[in-house]
Amino acid sequence: MNESNLTFTFENRGTRKLLAKNPQIKSRIIETITRQAENDFFKCKLASRRKWQGISLLECRVNDPSVGALRVAFGRKDQTIYVVYATTTILKKDFSQELDNFLKDGSK
Repeated sequence: MNESNLTFTFENRGTRKLLAKNPQIKSRIIETITRQAENDFFKCKLASRRKWQGISLLECRVNDPSVGALRVAFGRKDQTIYVVYATTTILKKDFSQELDNFLKDGSK
């Protein structure tokens, strides 16, 4: 599968706040996830048991000099990567809880 043909969509509700404050991290997120895709997502874990619009979500850490580390939840359908949630909450347990609440609120 050719990973250079990936397209990225950022879910507004889960990424807007972070991207509004730090617009430069969008390219860092794309770069990190593209690299992960090229390596079959070997450093990614399942982000939640809940699905987003029927898609399972993976999560990975993205490092950016301006904000430090963040965690990003994303799903893949064909050649599209949906970046659903981004946060500076690094601790996996706290991140998972935040993401589950986000996904639960979105399904109302």
